[in-house]
Amino acid sequence: MRINILIGGSAGHGINTIDQFLTRLLTKKGFHFHSYKDYMSRIRGGTNFTHVTLSDQPVHCHDDALDVIVALTSEIIKEHYDRLTENGLIICDADVVLPEPCRHQVTRLNFKEILKETGNTKGYSMVALGAIVKAIGLEESTLNHLVDKRWTEAIIDANTKTARMAYEATHCVLISIPKTNEDHLVMSGNQAVALGALAAGVGFYSAYPMAPSTGVMSYLTQYETRYPLVVEQAEDEIAAINSIISAASNGLRSMTSTSGGGFSLMVEGLGFAAVAEVPVVMLDVQRPGPATGMATRTEQSDLNFVLDASQGEFPRIILSFNSIEDAFYKTFRAFNLSDKYRVPVILLSDQYLADSTSTVREPDLKALKIDLHLVKEVREDYRHHDLRTLVQDRVVPGMTSQIVMNDSHEHDENGSVTESASNRAAMNDRRMSKLNEIIKEIEEPRLIGDPEAKDILICWGSTAGVVAAAVDNLTGQGRSVGALIFGDLYPLPTKTLTKLIERGARLINVEGNYQGQLRQLISRELAYPIHHSILKYDGRQFSPGYILKAYEEMIQK
Repeated sequence: MRINILIGGSAGHGINTIDQFLTRLLTKKGFHFHSYKDYMSRIRGGTNFTHVTLSDQPVHCHDDALDVIVALTSEIIKEHYDRLTENGLIICDADVVLPEPCRHQVTRLNFKEILKETGNTKGYSMVALGAIVKAIGLEESTLNHLVDKRWTEAIIDANTKTARMAYEATHCVLISIPKTNEDHLVMSGNQAVALGALAAGVGFYSAYPMAPSTGVMSYLTQYETRYPLVVEQAEDEIAAINSIISAASNGLRSMTSTSGGGFSLMVEGLGFAAVAEVPVVMLDVQRPGPATGMATRTEQSDLNFVLDASQGEFPRIILSFNSIEDAFYKTFRAFNLSDKYRVPVILLSDQYLADSTSTVREPDLKALKIDLHLVKEVREDYRHHDLRTLVQDRVVPGMTSQIVMNDSHEHDENGSVTESASNRAAMNDRRMSKLNEIIKEIEEPRLIGDPEAKDILICWGSTAGVVAAAVDNLTGQGRSVGALIFGDLYPLPTKTLTKLIERGARLINVEGNYQGQLRQLISRELAYPIHHSILKYDGRQFSPGYILKAYEEMIQK
């Protein structure tokens, strides 16, 4: 059972505050939920909303239909009224204009009067929160937990009083869903990345604030005094990438994050890390481009860019996140892969996943093993770029009397700059041959639904949950459909894909970009064209309904 709640208004109405407290209260009550934000890149005005899906089962994406709309402005009703289910409920301010006739249940609350009576002039969010708690059938005592460490006792009392008054004034109650009483954690995609990095032993993190990646740095700063960690807000992305190369070359696990525009500035540093064989982890939280594009919207359009970024040829690893939980484990794994093969590992997230929040299972920390791949005993013939081996543990300066040199020029085995033709060819062969070893650790995509189905949807990254929901819907209709969900993207894992091609499956590419960039990568690696695509590039995430509609239109042609 699921309840979908959309809470919307203008920037400055406290939509984020409603979301934070609602999800906190739901967690205390033992529910599963998924929450995502749709917001404009402005401080005040515009139209923002949060969509919360509440369930007794784990939730991995939002639904198209809405059970509750909480509207603080008339614009929210105009945009989302048609999404309400037959028995849907509207909770709105007294000034909000509704369609005539309105075919749904309505609870009108005079926000200004409630706030005037409680003396809480800034408590718009608390009025909405109290009404929502009543509407989904939770007891009034749920509102006892409206506490924030930033608030004084007077503010806490005023907010609690405001929420209770709204609770009592709300008379429409939906059928509540059963609680799970399961133990689980709540985190956003950005928080999952930060926690994965902490679990991996990150020692240095440097970035320049750029939405939607900034949340990783903001979250990590809370742990600087509790862990051996330095978080540095760099003056720009060039400084950020160069500083993590410096820290990593001296033995610290190091990471940076940005979005596509910032990654553009990091490109030369990416090549520096590659030629010097310094292990770094880079996170690109994608948003629509080019240039500033749409700073607070989502897209999957940087795959082609990060595949070939920086001049020359060198090995790299590209991983994408299929879920918030996956973001934790992939980030941890990225550090081990980077250290082992001494290559840059690029993590691809996007605004939808980064800013979404959901309940997740507590990570199994005992199963995680950190391997720094540092030399324990240095041989006399140690060479920092040894042509005799592809996978080589390294020495960092100060560990031994060994001189360690890292340079952005081509170099010999000891790191000394050289322009020898034979050395250049040998060094390039050695670096590129690492891909033959890396591919052995690349994970195959996950096949869900009917593995023998004629139609197989192919996706990567944050579209995984939405595609899985669409496959479940089609399966429930008695349709035979499957999906192949990629997490590891480069080197491209091809075993499962090749089997599908050989048995004649019809592959349908689902991506949040215009070109079908995974489709292009598959064509490049396997010389196999995928002729069918479901694409979306309007800055908004896929929904199950969008995929279902596009699929029906495709098969009818």
